[in-house]
Amino acid sequence: MNIFLIYGIVLGCVMFLIILWFISGYITFSMALKRKGIIGKLINKKFRKTLSEYKIDPSWWNKHKIEKLKITSDNQTLTGFFIQNNNSNKIAILIHGYYGNHVDISPQAKIFFDNGFSIFAPDLRTHGLSTGKNISMGYFEKNDIVKWIEELNEKFNKNCQIIIFGESMGAATTLLVSNENLPSFVKCVIADSSYSNAYEQMKYVLCKKALIPSFLLLPQSNFFCKRIANFDLKKVSPIDAVKKTKLPILFFHGLADKFVPSSMTEKMFKVCNKNICEMYLIKNAKHIRSYATDEFFYTKKIVDFVNKWVI
Repeated sequence: MNIFLIYGIVLGCVMFLIILWFISGYITFSMALKRKGIIGKLINKKFRKTLSEYKIDPSWWNKHKIEKLKITSDNQTLTGFFIQNNNSNKIAILIHGYYGNHVDISPQAKIFFDNGFSIFAPDLRTHGLSTGKNISMGYFEKNDIVKWIEELNEKFNKNCQIIIFGESMGAATTLLVSNENLPSFVKCVIADSSYSNAYEQMKYVLCKKALIPSFLLLPQSNFFCKRIANFDLKKVSPIDAVKKTKLPILFFHGLADKFVPSSMTEKMFKVCNKNICEMYLIKNAKHIRSYATDEFFYTKKIVDFVNKWVI
């Protein structure tokens, strides 16, 4: 065989593999982190069909007078939903998860409202009524929450007390926010079913759920995260924030969680300040179902924890 033909075949194969590498990475990025990504849509569709299993009551929001708030952050128009509880200056910021919206936080909204808190629940960028093209797994979302904190402080004439609760991706966002330069009126944070690092979480989903070796898709997907969405999955690292934060943290995680392993929360608890942090692992609870699995225990631990830090 002509040596030039051999070189041509080899070169062609290499070029084909490079093109395939880029295409597979872009497709994975688009399916998982674009606004209308197929993976997110399928997860959301399944989630909407099983709301009762999470004890989520969307109608709870309709029982209260809701004020719709808007801010601009990073050229995105973000929408949040505020419920004033009498004259309370105590505010619970509640952050939903991946491909969700503010309605998904109704169980926690009820817990805090019943305990005297005003409620603020934003639709994260690229979710619900907020604009955005890409999901950054907490990287840019944390900056948006900091802006919401500033907005709420102004709304209450710089006289408020804030706690932050998040579940799943919202929990990761909450932990990332905890290490920002926050004002003293932010008292504590609660993280339900957070991952410790976004890259490791994607690796877990690919290997354990999709049964795909992560090296076949994840590095190139992260390449497009960096080139298109301007963030690095490896740097979305709640565990690094937990190591440094001075805020009290309450961790929840279900031991039967097969989407975000409870071991991630256990690792974060190991590196946090044990004097001000607490962790509860709920037996038989699946992903973000700790409340649904043991409502009384979950509610009591939240109320007891918050009462330690909020006057």
